[in-house]
Parts: sequence; C-alpha cells; structure tokens
Amino acid sequence: MPTNSTEATPTARRARLVHDDRGQVLKIPKDLALDCEEVRIFRKGTRLVLEPVPKPTGLAALLASWSALPEELPDPDADLLPLDDVSL
Repeated sequence: MPTNSTEATPTARRARLVHDDRGQVLKIPKDLALDCEEVRIFRKGTRLVLEPVPKPTGLAALLASWSALPEELPDPDADLLPLDDVSL
C-alpha cells in the first residue's frame, strides 16, 4: 500500500501554491496542464481533486451563449403613423 500520494500516481509532480488577496493560486506544470477553461474542485479525504468541466454542446451551448432579454420589450407599434379613418 502506498505511503504517500506521489507513490499512488506515477505522474505525480510537485506544484507551487501562491497566495494572493483572493485565496490561493495553483501553478500547474505544463506537462500536467488541463485542456479546458474551467475545472470542478472538491475534497476527497485529505486530497484536493481537480476535474475538467466539459464545454456544453448542442442546445445547452446555444442557450448559454444567448444574452438575457431586457425586462421590457420595445413597443413595435411606437413608430407607426396613425391609421387613416376609412368608412366602408
């Protein structure tokens, strides 16, 4: 049974943690870099686990790309000329 985390995973490497005003930044080595823009992070026992979050595809991606509609939609008749009074 492994005694530490580096024995558990042959590709394990050391990485630097940098502290800033918003928390910690993990400097991931280039050879272990993830090909994604977002990760899911959680604790599993004493380990901190990072998992790539896949980009949404299909309908979910389309809906996520749309911006929100304004609270009130413009009146489509606002710029129309007044109707002629027609008697039949």
